[in-house]
Amino acid sequence: MRLFVAFFGLLAVALAAPPLPGLLGRPIKTDKIKMLPPDELVFGGERAYQGYFPFYVSVRLHYGNKIGSCGGSLLTPRHVLTAAHCNRNPFTQDSIVIMGLDTRKEDPYTTHGVQVRHVVSAVNHKDFNKPHTLSNDLSILTLDKPFNLTNYVQLTNIPIDDSELQKQYWATVCGFGPYKLENKTLYYSDNLLYAYIPLIDSEKCEKRWSDLDEHTQICAGMNGTGSGPGDSGGPLFMPRGGKDWQIGVVSYGSSGLVMADQADHPGVYVRASSYCPWLTEKTNGEFQCGNAN
Repeated sequence: MRLFVAFFGLLAVALAAPPLPGLLGRPIKTDKIKMLPPDELVFGGERAYQGYFPFYVSVRLHYGNKIGSCGGSLLTPRHVLTAAHCNRNPFTQDSIVIMGLDTRKEDPYTTHGVQVRHVVSAVNHKDFNKPHTLSNDLSILTLDKPFNLTNYVQLTNIPIDDSELQKQYWATVCGFGPYKLENKTLYYSDNLLYAYIPLIDSEKCEKRWSDLDEHTQICAGMNGTGSGPGDSGGPLFMPRGGKDWQIGVVSYGSSGLVMADQADHPGVYVRASSYCPWLTEKTNGEFQCGNAN
C-alpha cells in the first residue's frame, strides 16, 4: 500500500477568529513519526529574513472554520502558483495571500513591506490526480488586485528548460513548515525558513515512488532536511545568471515513520518547466517562462 502525505497544513480555528490567527509555532502531536535527534529534524534549515525570497507567497485558504496553510510563488502581480491539493474544497472570501512576510509574530496588515491580497478564484490543472494521486498538482490563484512590486515582492522565474539547472544538484526550498520533532511532537516555525537540499535522480526516487513521472516531477531531500507539512505549493529553486529559477513546486512526501528521512524517502515536487504552456494559458498570456541557459 502506498503511503504518503501531501505537505498541506489544515488547522481548525474558531469561527470568530481574525484573518491571520497564530497558526504556526504551535506544537502538533504525532505518535507515528520515527524519533530522531532534534538536530536531524531541521526541515526548514535557517531563518529567512524579509527580502531573501521576495517571490515566496504565504497562502491561507479559508474553508468555513478551517484554514489551509500552504506556500506559493508569484507568477504575475495578480496570479499565484501553488499546489492543487491546497485547493480541493470551495474556499471563502476570507482567503488571502501574503507577500514580504518573514515572521508570523507580527500583524501583516501593519508590518513594513508586507502586502496582503484576497483570493477571488482558483483553477487546478485539469489532470490533477490523473493518472495517479497528486499527479499534475498545480493550481493558479487569481487575486482581487495586483501586488505592488517592491524589494520584498517580486515575480518568480520559471525556466522553459531546466535540464542545465538540474545539473547544479543543490536546490533551495523555503516555507513555514515544521522545524523540529521532539517528544513525538512536530513544531512549526513562526519564521520563514529555508534549506539547501540535493536533487535525487529519478531512478533512485522511483524505488520509493513507483508512480513517479520524471517528465513532470522532481525528487529532492536529505536526512532530516527538506519540505514538510505546511510547505505545500512553495517553490524549489536554484540560482543561475544572477536570478533564482523555480524548478519545482512542493507536492508530497512520505508519511509516518519515515517523514524525516528524505534521503531514502525524498520529497516530490512538480517539475515547473513542464507546465510552461499551461501557466501562460491560465494567466491569459501574462506569464511567460524564461531562458535560464
